[in-house]
Amino acid sequence: MSSPAKPVLVDGFRSLQNGCMSHEKLVVDPREVEGSIDRGGVVVGIHHVQITVPEGQDGAARDFYCNVMGLREIEKPKALKGRGGLWLAVGDLQVHVGVEIGVNQEATKAHVAYQVTDIAKWRDRLEKAGVTIVDSVAIPGFERFEFRDPFGNRVELIQGLEQ
Repeated sequence: MSSPAKPVLVDGFRSLQNGCMSHEKLVVDPREVEGSIDRGGVVVGIHHVQITVPEGQDGAARDFYCNVMGLREIEKPKALKGRGGLWLAVGDLQVHVGVEIGVNQEATKAHVAYQVTDIAKWRDRLEKAGVTIVDSVAIPGFERFEFRDPFGNRVELIQGLEQ
């Protein structure tokens, strides 16, 4: 007989009636993480996502993501500072902005979707900053749009609609 699994603290999301997700810290039995199969270890959450910018564009990325998007920069570990880029806090999660050479970000559909409040104000704010907005294909229960950041990365902003 196997011993009980040790509970783990994870970042969790709970679906709300308005279609939004509530971010919470949860203590779970890893055998009960929905959609996971325990084969000696379970994926329990997402720690961070990474996007990339061209070499030498760290400052421009900092300006766009901190000043235009309003994200907070967090300190990178000393061992990784020499690689360039920056790390950002989005609630309790992180977006890592790395540096890559010769990558065409505009050739991919890969993206980060930021859940926001007051999406109309976001549209106005980004348009005033010179960002070209593209309306996304409709998803029931959500309002959303997308754009390309100054480096070609696809970005989506999404807000749940009141039911």
